[in-house]
Amino acid sequence: MRFEFAAYALKPGIKVIAPWREWSLRGRSDLLAYAQQHNIPLPAAPKPEYSMDANLMHVSYEGGILENPWAARRRTCSA
Repeated sequence: MRFEFAAYALKPGIKVIAPWREWSLRGRSDLLAYAQQHNIPLPAAPKPEYSMDANLMHVSYEGGILENPWAARRRTCSA
C-alpha cells in the first residue's frame, strides 16, 4: 500500500493495479501460476525461505518462521 499511496501522491490520475485486492489471486503460488499460464517470464522461486525489500529509507526482511508470531523462539547458542 505504501508504494501505491506514494504513486498516487506523485501522480493522482494514474491507475494502480493491485492483484491482491482486485483479482482472485490470493498468494504467491496463484501469481506464479497466472504468469506461467500467460507466458509471463518471472525470475522467482515458488516459495523462497526469506525475502528482502530495499528502498531509499530502509530494508525489511521477512520469511519462514519470522512471519508466524505464535512460533516459539529457538535458542541459537548454548549457555
